[in-house]
Amino acid sequence: MKIHLARDGAALGIFTEAEISAGLVEGRFYRTDLAWREGMPSWIPLQQWAEFSATATASSAAEPATFTSPSELPWETTPGLGSLFRSAWQLVTKPLVLTNARLATGSVFSAAYLAIGVLFLPMVLLSPISSQVESARLMILAEWLVSSDSPQLSAMGRGMLASVQEQGPAWAAGCGMACAMVLLPLIAAVIGIFVWIGLRIQGLKVSFGRTVSASIFISTLLWLVLFPLQIVLILAGTVAPMETWLPAILLNLGAWALSCRATGCALSISGWRVVLSVVIWATIGCAFSCCCGCFLGFVGMSK
Repeated sequence: MKIHLARDGAALGIFTEAEISAGLVEGRFYRTDLAWREGMPSWIPLQQWAEFSATATASSAAEPATFTSPSELPWETTPGLGSLFRSAWQLVTKPLVLTNARLATGSVFSAAYLAIGVLFLPMVLLSPISSQVESARLMILAEWLVSSDSPQLSAMGRGMLASVQEQGPAWAAGCGMACAMVLLPLIAAVIGIFVWIGLRIQGLKVSFGRTVSASIFISTLLWLVLFPLQIVLILAGTVAPMETWLPAILLNLGAWALSCRATGCALSISGWRVVLSVVIWATIGCAFSCCCGCFLGFVGMSK
C-alpha cells in the first residue's frame, strides 16, 4: 500500500516502503517527515514507524531535497469543463488526490469562475423558488410559535411572521443570488484565511497560499457536486417544505465534513485539525455574540 509523505505542511508525494527506505538512506527524506496511508487516523513521523525506525535512525540528518509527484487532478492535467467535473467526482471518491495538487492561485480562480459560469443561470432562476420555500418554512414555524402558551415564544412568532410578510419581490432574490455567486470565490478565500489562522493557533506550520487556494478549489468542486441535490431539495420543498428541512441540514453537514477531509488532504494534515480550526472560530464567535448580547442587555436595563 502506497504511503503519503509531507514536510512543513507541503506534500512530498506518494511512495512505496522500499522507496521511502532508500530515500532515508540517500538523504532525500528526513526522519521527521510526516507519513500517512489509508486506514491510519493521523499523520506520524517516519521515525515512529516500525518499518522505518532503524533506517531513520541511521540516516543522515542533512536537509533532504524535495521530490514532488506530479498532480493527478484532471483539471490540472488538462483544464476544461469535463476535467473540472471529473475532479469534482474525485473529490468525493478519492480526496487524497488533492495531496499532490499544485493548487496555483490562477488555476483555482479559473476553475471557480468556470463553475460559476455553468451554474449561474440555473441558480439565479431557482433562487425565487428557493426563497419561497424558505418563506414557507418560516411561516409554518412562526405559526407554531404564535400558538404557544409562552408569551415570549408567541411574540417571537409574531416577529417572524412580520419579517416573512415584509420580504421583497421574487426578482430581488434573483439579483441577490447573482451578486452572491460572483463573490463566492472571494468568500471561499476569506474562509480559507480563517482556517489558516485556526491551524496556526494549533501550532501547525501550513502554507497560507495553499490553504486559501485549497478552500477556493474545494468549494468550487463541492458546488458542482451538490448542485443536482440542491435542485431536488428545492423542488421537493415546494410540495413539503418542512419535510425537506432535515435533509437540507444533513446535506450541508456532509458537505462540510467532506470539505474538512479534503482540506486536510491538500495540506497533508489530519482532517480533524481542520474541524478543530472551525470549532475554534465558532467558539470565538459564540463568545463574542454572548458578550455583545450581555452588554446590550445591561445597557437596556440601565436605561
